[in-house]
Formats: sequence, structure tokens, C-alpha cells
Amino acid sequence: MRQTLTAFAVVALLAAPVVPTYAAVPKAAVTATAPAPKPQAWDGRFYLMRGLLGGALNYSRGMDTLAAKATNMRVKGYVKPHWRRSELVATAIANYRIDKLPVFFGGHSVGADEVSKAVAQLRAAGVPVAAAFYYDPTSLVQCTRGNVERAVEFRNTALFQLGQGYMTLCADFRGTSTIYSKSISHTYLDDDPVVQSSTLCEIKNAIAKSPINICPAVGWASSLPVIADILSIVPAMAPTAGPTPRSQIAPRSDRLTRVEPGG
Repeated sequence: MRQTLTAFAVVALLAAPVVPTYAAVPKAAVTATAPAPKPQAWDGRFYLMRGLLGGALNYSRGMDTLAAKATNMRVKGYVKPHWRRSELVATAIANYRIDKLPVFFGGHSVGADEVSKAVAQLRAAGVPVAAAFYYDPTSLVQCTRGNVERAVEFRNTALFQLGQGYMTLCADFRGTSTIYSKSISHTYLDDDPVVQSSTLCEIKNAIAKSPINICPAVGWASSLPVIADILSIVPAMAPTAGPTPRSQIAPRSDRLTRVEPGG
């Protein structure tokens, strides 16, 4: 009887299903991980400032549309009122130290005046500016510093209008500059389609590092640098015994004497 029971036990063991044993596998190893989203690949960053009461009075809205259009072409746009310049500059410095993307600055009316102050702050922080855009600044606009590679102004010449200031170039400026003039409303100059298309073209040109200016503002009169600009730059380019300390570089007059109809 005992032999019979033993035989049955052996048969039962042989007939039982074999259950494989596995070593404990960490949960993280068997769970499929979703790939992290890739950051937006920007080609540059465009910082813009509205004029006086720009947000409250639906004024300087061309800054908003420019920022949106630039963003659509992979140049991240930022817009702030002119009195938040330092905040915008701090953002630009922080971003540049991370990604070294080309920096563009622009402003309308009083916001255009702030562009010169912004690029001066960026110069002190060692940040180059690929292009600075002045949309009808006032007569209080300061000179453009040497960290700017290209400076462009769109200026209205209509009678009894605000703005109409001239951007000027500091003695350390070595880039290129153009002033476009037209009889147009100061309030809506930044909304002008040609102004916006020319600005975006200038940005593309700067990113591509093209040596040729292929972005004329059709219907606008362009001005070459006046004799005062040229004469002030030539002596600074002459060889000297040693480099001139930055603290000794004096900016030129913030205003130029020019004669234009309605100006």
C-alpha cells in the first residue's frame, strides 16, 4: 500500500505544470518611459517695448504683432511696456547666457528711446545685439553702443506728429545703420506692413549673417550716415599707441542737425 501511495505521489509531481521563476525586476525597468518633450528650437530672440501708455490706450500694438510674427518664424518674441526695460534686459541676459542665440531689441516711441539704454546695459553684461530697431523715437533717444551690429530706424516726417527723433551712433559703434523716413502717423507707424516686413527681413538677414542688405523698406526714403557720423568714427579707427579704455569712450551728441520736409 505504501508503495502504491509513493507511486501516485511521483506521478502527481510529474504531471503538475511547471511554473517558471523570475528574479525580481524593478518596476522602472519594465515600464515604458515616454520621451521628454524637446525644447523649441529657436533661431533668435526679439525683445520689444511699447511706447507711453501703449498697453492702456491700445497704442504700440505693432510691437505685439511683430513679436507674434517673429515667433512664427522661430525667433521668440517678448513684449513689455517701456518702463519695464530692466526686466526685459535681465531676461535677455539670462537667455543669452544659456543658449547664445542672436539678440534683437526694438521699441516704439518712448519705447524706442529705451532701446539705446537697453543695449547699453547688454554691453555692460557682455551681450552682443544682432540688430536694434527704433520705431519713431523721440528727441531724447541716446546713441547706439558698439555691441550692436546693425541699427535701423523708421522715422515719421509728418507735420505736428510726436516722435521724429534721430537715432545716433556712439563713438564705439562699428556696425551698419539705416534711417528710413516717411510722412506717416506716429501712432500707427509700428503697424505699417512695410515696417513690419522689413524688420522681419532684417532679422532673417542677421541670423543668416548675410553681408548684403536685401531688406529695403519700399516706399520709405533711406538716409546714409551724415558727415558728422562719418567724421566722428574715422578718428576712432586710426591706430593709436594702445587700446582706449571703455571708460574714456565718450558718446557723441544725442541729436544731429538734419533738414527734412516736415521734420
